[in-house]
Amino acid sequence: QFLQTTDQLLDIMSVALGGRVAEALTFGRITTGAQDDLDKVTKNAYDQIMNYGMNEKVGHLSYGQFTQKDGFAQRPYSDDTAETIDAEARKLVDMAYKRTEEILTQQRDGLEKVAQLLLEKEVINQEQVKEILGPRPFVDKDDKAEQYYQAFSKDNPLQTPPPPSSSEDTTQKEENKPQESSSQEGEAKSQEESSEKAQSSSDTANKESTNADTNSDAKSQSDSSNSTDSGKETGETP
Repeated sequence: QFLQTTDQLLDIMSVALGGRVAEALTFGRITTGAQDDLDKVTKNAYDQIMNYGMNEKVGHLSYGQFTQKDGFAQRPYSDDTAETIDAEARKLVDMAYKRTEEILTQQRDGLEKVAQLLLEKEVINQEQVKEILGPRPFVDKDDKAEQYYQAFSKDNPLQTPPPPSSSEDTTQKEENKPQESSSQEGEAKSQEESSEKAQSSSDTANKESTNADTNSDAKSQSDSSNSTDSGKETGETP
């Protein structure tokens, strides 16, 4: 989103001040944890007055082209205008703070529930906050997070069909039984064939080994017989 109205900018400031206001309401004291949020709130307020021309007293003027180049550059406005800018920025932040305080006071129960949920889960999402605080008071068609959660909503019949009844469940199980039986029979047959192949290979290897041993014994006996005959012939020669 490239364009923002004054109401949207005020909402952004109120959201940023939520942590500081929650500390003050819950514990009665504040910490340094809100520094980054206060930086954003201060910049937002001064941008509205000095850059966006959203303040009635300062008017439709923009000083960003002068102040953003060099922080030490000469100001293109008077001291009186500078005091007006500071006063209007403070007034704008105070208005956002008071608005945030009113909202959290009205939603104090929800604030406590969200805090307890954070202590349990550490990280929560938009849908969980919505379950506690309810839907937003306005509709944002371009809210990507809202579109994502609606796609998986329990109330969406296209995404979450109703569970089957007991009769449908029984029918489904009966339909699955033949498939499971066929699958089991196929697996058993495949295992049996594999076992037969392995046994056949083993028998073949044993036969080959037996034949090799037989041939080796026959060859040894033949060599021994030849050696004996040769000795006899040598002894008979004068």
